Amino acid sequence: MKFDLAILLPIIIGLPALGAFIAVLFNGKNEKAISWTAIVIAGLHLVASLGLVVLWGINDFANINIKEFVIYKMDDYEFFVDFYFDKLTSVYLVVGSILTFLITVYSSFYMHNEYGYRRFFTNILFFFFGYNIIILSGNFETLFLGWEILGISSFLLIAYYRNRFLPVKNAVKVFSIYRLACQYNLYYTK
Repeated sequence: MKFDLAILLPIIIGLPALGAFIAVLFNGKNEKAISWTAIVIAGLHLVASLGLVVLWGINDFANINIKEFVIYKMDDYEFFVDFYFDKLTSVYLVVGSILTFLITVYSSFYMHNEYGYRRFFTNILFFFFGYNIIILSGNFETLFLGWEILGISSFLLIAYYRNRFLPVKNAVKVFSIYRLACQYNLYYTK
């Protein structure tokens, strides 16, 4: 029995973005709702990732390539979002889901009564969204999109304590390295 996995893959990619959007809707002081939203979304992502791998195994481990939508089109160039799922991607997807689930559960207790509790969980989910785009990217343009999301969310997570000098300094350093690596890749891959 064959399943259409092209439907499940975009849902898995978008779950963390949906969780970040839902967490923003809560009052910043409602820690329980914010943390449970993040934990449930990370848990759903883990279950969906494991389910995808099982269904993928039932489909004889056939690689999945989804050209999602075209963003920009010219005569000789097409900028489109492309997702690709294979054996290597499945490992990174499951390991990333497990780690994100464990981090959100741990952080729900560790970050208790911290200023910016909601900001932290939305950044974690936004980071995980960028991670999903990177590991499932099927072309360089999609990889670049995920890399930018990951860079911004890394900056925001490192500079979480924005009233302290050292976290902000390190966040700027990381963001600079992301920018340099991106510019280097764009220049030398032509």
